[in-house]
This record gives sequence, structure tokens and C-alpha cells, in this order.
Amino acid sequence: GEGHVDSATGEGVERRGPSTEGETREEREAQRVRELLQAAMEEAERKARELAALRNRQEAEARAAEIVGLAVRVLVGRGIGGSSRVVEERTVKVKLPGGSSLRELGAVVVRKAGLPVRPRLVDEASGAELSDPSQSLLALGLGEGARLRAEPGVAVLTASRDGTARVWDAETGACGLLLEG
Repeated sequence: GEGHVDSATGEGVERRGPSTEGETREEREAQRVRELLQAAMEEAERKARELAALRNRQEAEARAAEIVGLAVRVLVGRGIGGSSRVVEERTVKVKLPGGSSLRELGAVVVRKAGLPVRPRLVDEASGAELSDPSQSLLALGLGEGARLRAEPGVAVLTASRDGTARVWDAETGACGLLLEG
């Protein structure tokens, strides 16, 4: 082969042609570097997804804990034989965490408005009836300043010899209130 002088040592060095074994080793090393780089990139992407999911959970928890102020227009009617007319209308202001359920909102409306049973709740913006009591205010899209209409159901009152009285929701048949004494 050809020769040249090593500048560091001043000694002659013989240059050899490319080695098949050396290239194979270099190729294996390059392939290993590519594999390690790919694995590192996949790990970084996985970590980024985990971090984004954690951030989303924390943001959802923070939103669920935020207090939401709602205005509920309560329509109270009187009627005979299934016909009713609105005789009173009042607005009840409700503040609950956004993660509260529709059931919890209904209970607050019952208490604040003095209703005998949980009312039917309607989103005044969309006109949609809010019927799933397990859904959260946030899941229903009810944010700060949302306006709802509460349409109280018909209640049936029963008394027992044991000194209790019960208020029943005539529509669902569920006992809404137990009175003792």
C-alpha cells in the first residue's frame, strides 16, 4: 500500500485499503446508534404524552373545583287534573363546584326554592332537558353564568301511623323527602 509520515510521531505509516471487517463493525455501530436514537425518541414521545395527560388531568381537576355560579328560574304552578299554569316565578342563585352532579344541583334547588321534589331542569340557552343526574355541571357544558329553568314535578304526600310523612315524586315514584315527628 501507500505510505505517509505520521505528523505526531514522525514515523512512517503504511496506509491500507478499506477493510471489509472494519466496515462491517462500523456499520453495526452506526446501526446500534440509530436504534438507540430511535428508542430515545420513542421514550421522549411517551414521556411527553404522559406529561400532557397529567397536565390535562390537573387542569380538569382544577376546573372541577372551580365554583360555578348558576341562575335557576323556578316556575311554580298550580293545577287540577294535569293542567297547570305558572302562578309564581323566582330566580334562585346557586354556587357549586363545576364537578358537582346534576343530582347535587337539583338538591340545592329543592332546598333553596322550598320545593317538595327535585325539579326537571332545562338549559335555557339550548332548551335541552338535563336528564342524567350523574353528569357533572362541566360535562353538561354549564359554566359560570349559565341560566336554567326548573320545572317542579307533582308531589304526593302520604302519612303513616308511625308518625312519618313522605313526599313522593308522582312522575318517578321515588320518595323525595321523609318527615318524622
